Amino acid sequence: MNRMQAKARARFAFSEFLGGSGKRCTPERLVVLDAVMDQRLPFTAEGLLEQCAAQPGISICRATLFNTLPLLIQGGFVRRVSVDGQTTYEAVRPGNQLKPMAYMVCSACGKTRRVDAPALGRMAAELAPRGFAADSDSAIAYVHGLCSGCRRRNKENN
Repeated sequence: MNRMQAKARARFAFSEFLGGSGKRCTPERLVVLDAVMDQRLPFTAEGLLEQCAAQPGISICRATLFNTLPLLIQGGFVRRVSVDGQTTYEAVRPGNQLKPMAYMVCSACGKTRRVDAPALGRMAAELAPRGFAADSDSAIAYVHGLCSGCRRRNKENN
C-alpha cells in the first residue's frame, strides 16, 4: 500500500471512529492525522505542531493538537511512550495493530531501543487484577540497563 492509500485508509478509519464516538471529523483533526501518518520515527507533540504549522491551508493551534492527540490514541492511530519523563508518540499505520513493546533504556547514555515483546502481552493479561481488563495488545514495558556501547566503555575503563 502506498503512502496516499495509507493516508486515505487512516482518514476513513479516523472519521468512522470519531462518528462512533459522537465527535465531529473536522478538517483540523484530519491535518493532524495526516501529519501523524507522515511520521516514520517517534515524534514529540511540539515537533508535530511545527509540521502542522508548515502545511498550507488550515492552521492548527496548540489546543487543537493537544485535544486531537488523545482521540488518536483512543482510536489506535497513535501510541504514547514516556521515557525518563519525556513523552513521545508513535504512529500506528492502518492495518497494523498495536503490539506489546519493550523499550530498553540505557541508564548511562539514555539511548532507547524498541523491541517487539509478545510475551509481555500475555503477562499483562495474566497479571491483571480482578475486575480489570488489561489491554494486552498495547502493553508497554521499560527496561533500564546498559547498552552494549556503555558496557564496552565500562569494561575498557576497569
